[in-house]
Amino acid sequence: MPWGTLVNVLTVIVGSLLGLLLKHGMPPRIRGIVFQAIGLFTVIYGIQMTFKLASGVQHVLALIFSLLIGGALGEWLRLEERLAQLGDWLKARAGALLLGGGNERFTEGLVTAFLIFCIGPLTIVGSLDDGLRHDHALLFTKATLDGFMSIALASTYGVGVLFSIVPLFIFQYAITLIGLAAGDIFNEVMVSQLTAVGGVLILGLGLNLLGLRVTGDAADGSACVPAGDPIPSGADGSVRDSGSTDSLSVSSEEGGQAVRPTGTAARPTGASTLPPGRLRVMNLLPALVIIVVLTWLLQLWMK
Repeated sequence: MPWGTLVNVLTVIVGSLLGLLLKHGMPPRIRGIVFQAIGLFTVIYGIQMTFKLASGVQHVLALIFSLLIGGALGEWLRLEERLAQLGDWLKARAGALLLGGGNERFTEGLVTAFLIFCIGPLTIVGSLDDGLRHDHALLFTKATLDGFMSIALASTYGVGVLFSIVPLFIFQYAITLIGLAAGDIFNEVMVSQLTAVGGVLILGLGLNLLGLRVTGDAADGSACVPAGDPIPSGADGSVRDSGSTDSLSVSSEEGGQAVRPTGTAARPTGASTLPPGRLRVMNLLPALVIIVVLTWLLQLWMK
């Protein structure tokens, strides 16, 4: 039995329920600062994970190529949009029973919680130990941390965090099964490379949580907003002038979405419906598979 993963699921359920109780009694301003604190923590955590990269030029190049190839593959497969559609489908099925009229941040909460809970060294090493040596210690430690984190996430995002237990269980148990079947592949270097790629994903997620946006449409390479275009920034929805030529603009999803400049072309049919300028972090998920393949090939070549 995957006891480590089952305990992890249980702590996330308890933490999410506590967070949902706190959400209803939490003033918007307090919720906003909690949201920003989670974003800052996620950025720091992502940077720390990225520094786990194995030493050597070949491993740096493997990281770069895994992100480039994985990102291109994810963009081609439109993973971000498809996962958003899956989240919307879950929201529609669960809405009548649990959401009490809807939760606009259901999908974002599910995806955010999944990335924070599942992309990290404790997940990989702990799940492998669970499969290889039936040692649950690391996953029990992770379960405790995830329980407290789920309180903060659920108080901000709502019930979507609770539903993250589904991909959490599938992901961790899959790694446990891989540990049973092919644990020798996941040596120290492999885990370091996976952690570094995961760190990049977590860093991008943190930037999204803080509301940092790449202005313009990343698909056509533009990165500018005409002077005078109002972009809400801050939890209170205040508007600032975006005449600056900075490549990043800050907008709070608590206060509203960025306003598209008047006169700009309409988004083509079939294009992404995600918030403009948002880093499409989920499209980088294939990089986790690519880095495993590249690192394995490098290890064979260096023998």
